[in-house]
Amino acid sequence: MIFMREFVDYPSQKDVYNGIWEYENGICYNRFGGHHDYKEHPLSEFFTADNWDDVLKYTIRDDTQITGWLAPDGTFYGCAPMDHIYLEDHVLQRDAVELEDEDWIKIYENPINMRVHHISEYGEDLPQYDYLGVHYPTPQQKEVLLKKGLTLHDYRW
Repeated sequence: MIFMREFVDYPSQKDVYNGIWEYENGICYNRFGGHHDYKEHPLSEFFTADNWDDVLKYTIRDDTQITGWLAPDGTFYGCAPMDHIYLEDHVLQRDAVELEDEDWIKIYENPINMRVHHISEYGEDLPQYDYLGVHYPTPQQKEVLLKKGLTLHDYRW
């Protein structure tokens, strides 16, 4: 099977990573059956794999992305903006609630304004939560967030 890491251009943004697609006869298919015509882009790259499981297991983590999961020790596990669940299933092997209960931070994009990034949390009663349930990042997480240019107003640092 032929797959590709697709990049696209939008009127407001160039060279945007659009995820991994199966390629067949000029059509790009996602793992859910959605599809679109292939449009050539200089950054898009093709590769082969036996099936979607192999693709996800070995290519889903992409630390060049700004979105992904941030571990309490500051280790960043990047993924395409809509691929968190596959990173959880195939790489981290825990679901979002478990990760956030273990103080991980999920960084994701606002689907309306792709330049705005957010985090979410489910965990409670952890040492770095204040009485209102606001999560305080660990020093290592804070350092990574700031390096990525994410100054999240949701947090009181």
